[in-house]
Amino acid sequence: MIQASNGNFYGPTDDGGTAGLGVIYRITTAGNFAVLYNFCVTSPCVDGESPISVVQATNGDLYGATYGSRTSPDDLGTIFKMSLGGKLTTLHTFNGPDGANPGGGIVQASNGNFYGTTTQGGSTNPCPSNLFAGCGIIFQLTQSGKLTTLHSFRGSDGARPGEGGSLIEGADGSLYGTAADGGSGGPSNQCARGCGTVFKISSTGKFTKLYDFCSQTNCSDGAEPAESLVLATVGVEKLWVSGAPLLLTA
Repeated sequence: MIQASNGNFYGPTDDGGTAGLGVIYRITTAGNFAVLYNFCVTSPCVDGESPISVVQATNGDLYGATYGSRTSPDDLGTIFKMSLGGKLTTLHTFNGPDGANPGGGIVQASNGNFYGTTTQGGSTNPCPSNLFAGCGIIFQLTQSGKLTTLHSFRGSDGARPGEGGSLIEGADGSLYGTAADGGSGGPSNQCARGCGTVFKISSTGKFTKLYDFCSQTNCSDGAEPAESLVLATVGVEKLWVSGAPLLLTA
């Protein structure tokens, strides 16, 4: 959940609701609960299904993504905005080459644009380090809904970015994140599709792989990251990977 500027809390469920495919709800600090929006009530399901997360933008609206959408047999997901009163507008429907199945939600950066990842899709298809179609992408979205692909993963730089975790913005203005698969770390019998990577990307799309998991003996540094990075403020700026004994300077 997030607490919006009006003091109420908002959040998604990936199941349940009228159609059984997720809702956006509101709950007050006093515990008064209301479903604001039911996904996939009408057919075809153009508004998406299984919402991932929501974030309140500087314009006051909520922005979020759905993991799937039934506008095609591929079920590839959407990005939406919603007023605090529950009016939903679908901003983008993924088609495969521009990404598929968003992961980890979206974040609004200091430049006003939104950034996020999809766990599949992109221009690298099939993905050499993944069993799925495409290794995933990093995208930029304006508040009006214009989507730009900033990076398509190739496998060697990562695959399935954002699986369970969102991007974060560093003090340098770059976006940081993890990919659950891909990279060059680890023997094939440890991670059949690669053990994952940590990366950063600028708002203009300059991509840098920062770390390959399972680069250390016996994978003592961890493998297949599945959480968001955390930006530390103690001493110099550092990035911690949740669940693994890893520290990276930004």
